[in-house]
Amino acid sequence: MPTTAAKSTPLSTPRAERTRATILEAAGRRFGADGYGQVSMDNVAAEAGVTKATVYAHFGSKEALFETLISDVISRSHGAPLPPAETLEEVSEAMFEWSRNRLDWLLGDDTIGLMRAASAEGIRRPDWAHNLLAGFDFGAMERWLADLDAAGVLHVETPSTAAALFTALTKGALFYPVLVASQPIAPRSDREVVIREAVRVFVAAHAPDQ
Repeated sequence: MPTTAAKSTPLSTPRAERTRATILEAAGRRFGADGYGQVSMDNVAAEAGVTKATVYAHFGSKEALFETLISDVISRSHGAPLPPAETLEEVSEAMFEWSRNRLDWLLGDDTIGLMRAASAEGIRRPDWAHNLLAGFDFGAMERWLADLDAAGVLHVETPSTAAALFTALTKGALFYPVLVASQPIAPRSDREVVIREAVRVFVAAHAPDQ
C-alpha cells in the first residue's frame, strides 16, 4: 500500500546525523587550533575517526565544512531569548545574565579558536568576510528592547542600534582584545564587574523619563 511518509535519505538518518556532528566537532578542534589553511580534509577525517570520503559526502568541500562551522558560531553568538522584565532591576539582571552566558561561550577555547581562524581567512578573502559579518545580528536583544520600550519599562528609540551598542560595550572590553591581540582571558569574576558596569550605563541611559 502506498504511503505518504517521506523516506530518509542516506545523510538524514540518525546515524548520519551523529556522524555529521562528530565531523563538525573534529573540524572545529582542528580549524580552531591550526587555522583554515593548515587543515586538510584528511586531517579532519583522522580527527573524526571516519574516512575522507565520509567527510566529503556530508560537506562536499573544505570550504563548505568551514563555512558550516562559522555559520553555527554566528548563529549561537546571537544569544538566547531574554526573559520578560517589568522593572529596571529585572532588566538589569536579565541583561547581566544574558551577557555573562554569551561571553562565557564566546571565550571558550573552541569558539575563540574558530573566530580567529575566520578572522585570518577574512583578511585573505574580503568578500567572504563581508558576507560573514552580514550574518551577525542582535535580533533577540533587539526584540526584547522593543518590547520593553512598548511597555514603558525602558525608553529605546532605536532598538537595533541600542542592542548593537550594548553588545559592543562588553565585547569591546572582554572579547575583541582576546580575539585580535591574543590577550589573556579575564577571570570570570573580573568579567562580571565589566558586565555589571556596562549594564548600569545602558539602563541609566535608557530609563524612562520620571
